[in-house]
Amino acid sequence: MATTKAQKVRLGLFVLLGLAVFFGGLAILAGLKLGEKRELYTVRFTQTNVSLSGLEVGSPVKYSGLRVGRVDRVGVASDDVGVIEVALSLDEGTPVAEDSKANLGSMGITGLKYIELTRGSKGARIRESGEVIPEGTSLIDDLSGQAGDIARKVQTTLDNVNALTGPETRSQIRSILDKTDRTLGQLEGLIEENRESIRTLSQKLAAT
Repeated sequence: MATTKAQKVRLGLFVLLGLAVFFGGLAILAGLKLGEKRELYTVRFTQTNVSLSGLEVGSPVKYSGLRVGRVDRVGVASDDVGVIEVALSLDEGTPVAEDSKANLGSMGITGLKYIELTRGSKGARIRESGEVIPEGTSLIDDLSGQAGDIARKVQTTLDNVNALTGPETRSQIRSILDKTDRTLGQLEGLIEENRESIRTLSQKLAAT
């Protein structure tokens, strides 16, 4: 049976509609909001001991825990091979203060990372789109440092316990116990020697 012109038109419209839904879905999944203005910033990570492994294009950018954007690009800076540049795309109106910092955070045990922007101080100038946000301390490094402090405190406690239970301390305790035992023995002997005098004194006190 021959295909009519109307059927061809309907088929074409169906294909176009399907493509529109497909590409629209891709745009949403990619985090693109059509017609929405974005504000672009750059972060330059200069600390060589900070690993950016797990930070990828599309990784979230948070502002005090709230998601406000995404990472658009991660790469080596063109002017310095020791610097890693991260391009951020933020929602319009995100208040990035002049003293705000970009910290590197980790999402649990997945190994994936994100950028956490600090609020900055009250009254600070708000940065304009295109400016560079200075890097802050890594949240992961902060936790590692705290873990190191805890480990050192635990080690100090163990050292103190070992010192209290060490051979020298045990010897001192044994010496004190020996002296106490001798003193008690001497006191017992003294009481025995003066038992009669003590009895007489007690009787005189009772008679008065």
